[in-house]
Amino acid sequence: MFRSAIVARTAFRAYSTAAPAAGSPVLLQIRNDMKAAMRAKDTYKLAVLKGVLADVTNASKTAKPIETDSAVFALLQQSILKRQESAAEFRKHERTDLAEKEESEASVLKAYLPEQMEEGELTALIIDVCNKIQAGPKDMGKVMKEVANLVTDAQAPKKLVSELDTCICGTKGIENIQFLTVRSTHYRLRLPTDNMHHGYLTYILL
Repeated sequence: MFRSAIVARTAFRAYSTAAPAAGSPVLLQIRNDMKAAMRAKDTYKLAVLKGVLADVTNASKTAKPIETDSAVFALLQQSILKRQESAAEFRKHERTDLAEKEESEASVLKAYLPEQMEEGELTALIIDVCNKIQAGPKDMGKVMKEVANLVTDAQAPKKLVSELDTCICGTKGIENIQFLTVRSTHYRLRLPTDNMHHGYLTYILL
């Protein structure tokens, strides 16, 4: 029993002291919340936060340690995306219990991110940038650069930005995008693409 107590204290100290959080208030908050979860015996939240700090510890041994809020946000976005993808797969196989577990863990992580941009809002922003620079299929890099100046990694995952950029600018150019007004605040966006049924990809901008 005495040996077990030593091991437990050592494990806790490893999560608490590895990769100093001096440059990241968010990382410090996660560490403090992990301690609170441990005291409250909230094993569910404790496991999720320990997973984040384990990733931080592993990164501290590489050339790209996670020491700033920006880096922490990127890690959280990646972790959330993995859980969302896993949840989607579980739902395909009617494993609702496992899907809900993944979604619940994602919710715990989302609490540490700033307010997220809705997909429709991000889509509208990319279209605006495309119109501004008259982007075509060869200008995706320029669009990504412009969008990066307006949207932080914490507000929207890079993967989502890249996918929307590819759909909007990488199909047949901004000049081929068609808008059909549905309501004063709702728009249906039809993007010509050879990869979708009937050659169109449809978005609803809210």
